[in-house]
Amino acid sequence: MINWIFLDSQPVEAPAQTPHNPFDVCDCQDCLDEADKLEYEEEDNQRNKKGSQFTLKQRYEAGDPTVGLLGEPSGKFDYYVLYGDSKPKPPPPLKHPPTPPKECFTLTPAPSPQNYHTEFPPLSTFENVQQKARHSWKIENPTTIGANGVQHQVTPAEATLNWQSENAVAQNNALRSIIAKQEDLLKSQAALSNRMTGLEGIIYEIKNKILGLAPDLSQQKTNLTRLEQTGPTH
Repeated sequence: MINWIFLDSQPVEAPAQTPHNPFDVCDCQDCLDEADKLEYEEEDNQRNKKGSQFTLKQRYEAGDPTVGLLGEPSGKFDYYVLYGDSKPKPPPPLKHPPTPPKECFTLTPAPSPQNYHTEFPPLSTFENVQQKARHSWKIENPTTIGANGVQHQVTPAEATLNWQSENAVAQNNALRSIIAKQEDLLKSQAALSNRMTGLEGIIYEIKNKILGLAPDLSQQKTNLTRLEQTGPTH
């Protein structure tokens, strides 16, 4: 039986009136009664909670407008809520549509053939006349030899730049081929459109000639009909 302990360097004595031990799991009658009371209260709360859910479910199934489900119905684990006077209403729709976000940086879907080489300059070796230097898009392997007798190689970062540049060259070649075919198709389309325009002009002229000859043909038909009715004259 612990009678006292030191707490903050001060002795604390156990109460002498009751056999209560506040420093360990106590088995005195007062603590047992308090534990039973807490256990019964917890069971009562659970029973009341289940009972209220059962009541709310009955009211919901009866069509009570003040009772609804919390969240979407699942059919198995539904939780019913009492909303009070009425269920929460959805927010009213916006009178004006939301303002679309402003474009901060746009790219054209496809550059025009005339501006393609300006927007996407080809990767190729060129010479700077002013600086008298030769520029290459690919980093070549060094020609120097180290102290161990092994030729120097490009660094991993330079190797990464090289294969990225190779991919860019391949993509530029593919795009250049696609644009060249597109230009050929546009030229063919323009030639076909010009030919169709010429044919439409010829058809229009033929139509006007036919319409111009129609009165003369009608008059000749009328004259032939009269001649047939009167017969030959002697």
